[in-house]
Amino acid sequence: MNLIATIEPISLFGLQIFTLLIGGFSLVFLLFCLGCALSDLLSKPKLRTRHLLTILVLSLSVIAQAQNSRAISASSYLERGNTWTAKGEYENAIEDYSLGLAFEPNSAALYANRGQARMLKGELEVASKDFARALQLDSKIIEAWVSRSYLRYMQGDYDGSVNDATSAIKLNPRLPEPYHNRGLAYEAKGDYNSALTDYEAVLKLKPKVPENWNCRGAMRYRLGDFSGAIADQTQAIKLNSQFAGAWMDRGIVRLAQGDVAAALKDFDKALELNPRSSVAWFNRAQAWKVKGEFTKALSDYDQAVAFNPKHADARAQRGIINLRMGNEAAAQTDFDECLRLDPALKTALEKLITQEKQELKSKQ
Repeated sequence: MNLIATIEPISLFGLQIFTLLIGGFSLVFLLFCLGCALSDLLSKPKLRTRHLLTILVLSLSVIAQAQNSRAISASSYLERGNTWTAKGEYENAIEDYSLGLAFEPNSAALYANRGQARMLKGELEVASKDFARALQLDSKIIEAWVSRSYLRYMQGDYDGSVNDATSAIKLNPRLPEPYHNRGLAYEAKGDYNSALTDYEAVLKLKPKVPENWNCRGAMRYRLGDFSGAIADQTQAIKLNSQFAGAWMDRGIVRLAQGDVAAALKDFDKALELNPRSSVAWFNRAQAWKVKGEFTKALSDYDQAVAFNPKHADARAQRGIINLRMGNEAAAQTDFDECLRLDPALKTALEKLITQEKQELKSKQ
């Protein structure tokens, strides 16, 4: 997500500083003239009406000049904050957005962008407050709706994510990001048909982005449309042959089809492109296991755990391989660690262990 709100940005920061300086001198001059008028009024009561009008005009000029300086300052900090955000310097961006808010405390754009920088920095709670304030100030600031929909997805509030994304779509149905965010939320909720519809909408808006093809491919796979999934993932690879995720996902579909040899080739390519991917190591291990190459499977499970020690499924599957190879102590260690990492896997793991023991017993 990288939607940045803007408010009348001045193109050159240096020009803004120059304008501020000129504005400062003008403000001082206006205050001087106001002082002279007040002094004249006190010393020459007969000229009261004329001087009152002069004072009124000068006062309004002073107020207008001060407001203009504040607006320029807020715009300057907003622009520089956007630059920091684009560079990934989120702490600096947050500081500039906060300085801008000191000049313009009711700027929805500054709150929305500070919220995004905070979200990207991992400060989800305070980011949520910034988005809420931005939307309170301006319910039509689409960037806040889009960013908060993704934040709520990350927080596990999938219904809230869907609602925010839908609000963004109502404001601009030609923007792909809210469809993508809503698709992620629907996918997390298990509503794969709705997710597929949203990913298709994203593809219509941005057909040259390989990740969009891969997202639809993933949904087609989950809905059992293996040929459609492979077609989408192949298109993603055509658009970007260095897209490791597409190679891996196509391998998963091919493994589900029973084409182990083709799956292994895809997993090999995914690992060539991203050798630190715990998920790719895990999936290739699954392919080796299906093929009966248990030593190779064990080696790949080791790599999966090495790159992600919290990979509970890899612990469980490595335990099964160890059990099959007669390494019962190592197997039990993996099973215990799997359940420590994810207690919800207990029933599935017990079923897996029982099946493995029955298979081993039938071979004796």
